[in-house]
Amino acid sequence: MGETQGTLRIAGIIHEHHGYLSPEIWGGFAIYPNSLRKGFSKVLDSPVTNLIHAGDRILKELQISTQVSNYSKVKSRVLPDIFYSQIRSAFLKYDPKKKTIIYHHMNSFGLPPAWLLKVNQYYNLKLVTSIVDFQEHVLPEFLGVKIYEQRQRNYEITLGLASQFVTASPFLVESANTFLGIDKKLITVAPLGWDHMPELSAIQSRAIDTLVDISKPFFLFPSKAWAHKGHIELISSFEGLGKEMNLVLVGGLDAQKKSLERAIQITGQEESISILGYQNESDLYALMYRAHGLVFPSIYEGFGLPYIEAARLRTPVIAFENESVNHLLGKSGAYLHPQGEFGQLIESLPFSLHDSRREAIINEAFKRTEELTWENTARKTLEMYLAALQ
Repeated sequence: MGETQGTLRIAGIIHEHHGYLSPEIWGGFAIYPNSLRKGFSKVLDSPVTNLIHAGDRILKELQISTQVSNYSKVKSRVLPDIFYSQIRSAFLKYDPKKKTIIYHHMNSFGLPPAWLLKVNQYYNLKLVTSIVDFQEHVLPEFLGVKIYEQRQRNYEITLGLASQFVTASPFLVESANTFLGIDKKLITVAPLGWDHMPELSAIQSRAIDTLVDISKPFFLFPSKAWAHKGHIELISSFEGLGKEMNLVLVGGLDAQKKSLERAIQITGQEESISILGYQNESDLYALMYRAHGLVFPSIYEGFGLPYIEAARLRTPVIAFENESVNHLLGKSGAYLHPQGEFGQLIESLPFSLHDSRREAIINEAFKRTEELTWENTARKTLEMYLAALQ
């Protein structure tokens, strides 16, 4: 088992995640690992895919399950120094008698999982990393000093020891170079896909009348309630539109749900704003399809899956400008507003219902996202693997 590439004897490629990740906990990132692997399954013309299958076999032989990364269990506390030292050593040491595993770490925020130490008993490890975003640099006021410092320390391994990188958005290449000095030539851009969604016929046939009042137009905001997403400000600004339309909030809202409910009650909008919380994918995409618009006042996204999901379902996006949506949809493919201008964004909701440009905007968004499939994500990721094999 294994192939020789240059001076390294490559045994296989191993991914951080194989199994199901809960979107309620992980947000949009939960879709990435499994959808990427499905994309790889469609790429039959690259010999590198054989190394992915070889990596799967190695994990099975070593009786290692990767379904739950240790990050999901320890994200709220700092890992012991001894583990930090052990995982660092695992990537730095090299035994010429051993074959090498290329390990793809898919979440740059957290340290690689403990099960890699078992893999390292039998194989050398070479690290490649997915760059998710740089919220802690761009929005330090929202994440706080503790998270910033913890991520910076983890980056010493996840980014500092990696030989190659992949990211979903072109602007993150510049960010990685600016914030951490990573050579742009080492970063491959592999935009994410939309074809993890169910078939359109299944989405169209899904009933939602038990979830929302469909007698009035409604706008959907699907997001975890992190501070930079703008939930509280959106609720406050929506006051006065309740007679015309409804606002529906979905996503893993965690402890923030009570503060959102309180904001709704204070403004007397219980009849016009509903909090559905986390929804399974069938209901989520049915809601997105039937919504009269996707409202998304986020000021920062590493990629922004909801933008392209809505585009493929022909639901117009009403959002704040940010580097992600500007690149994916642009002003010709979405109703975009300056960051922080909640009044302007809210005023555009009723306008968007009857705007003469509505259909043109929907068509442009649909067209701009057509090539964003997980097979194409996989093909671009394979380019990163090929570079790592050299």
